[in-house]
Amino acid sequence: VVVGTSRGTCVFYDFADGTSVEVDCAAGGEVVVGRVWLDPTARHAIVTLHDALGRPVDTVYFRPGTDPRARPLPAVAAARVAVTAVGWHVAQCTALAALDVLVGTADGFLFELCLETAAPGAAAGAGAGKSKSKPTPETLFRKLLALTEVREPIAGLCVECVEG
Repeated sequence: VVVGTSRGTCVFYDFADGTSVEVDCAAGGEVVVGRVWLDPTARHAIVTLHDALGRPVDTVYFRPGTDPRARPLPAVAAARVAVTAVGWHVAQCTALAALDVLVGTADGFLFELCLETAAPGAAAGAGAGKSKSKPTPETLFRKLLALTEVREPIAGLCVECVEG
C-alpha cells in the first residue's frame, strides 16, 4: 500500500513483513501529494504533486521499498501536462522497468511512458563514452492520441492484454 500525504511524502506499507518506509516526493518544496498510482506488482509508483491551491506542479516516480526519494520525470515536465490517469501494463512491469504505461492528462491527451532504472549497484553513466549525468527514469514519453471532440481530462485508464 502506498499512501500520499499532505506533507509531500508517500508512505509505503509492506504488510507481508510489517514494515513502512516514508519516501520524500517534494524535494523541499511546499507541495502536497495530489494522486498516487501504484502498478499491480507494487514495484513502481507515479505521484502528482500539487501546490496549496490544488494546482499540479510536478510528477515524480519511485520504486516502493527501494528508492528513498522520488525522482522527477523531466520529459513529463517538458511536455507541460497535468497527469490525471495512469494505466499499467502488468506484463511489462519488472523490478527495474515499467514499459507501455499509459498516461492521461487534464487536457485530454494520451501518452505512452516507459520507465527504466539502472540495476542496483550500477554506476550512473558507467561505461566508455557515456555521459556521467544523472540518468532520468523515463526513456520514452510520446503522445499517442488526443480527444478531439471535447478537450476534457482523462479520468481513468486500464490496460488489458487480449490474445488473438
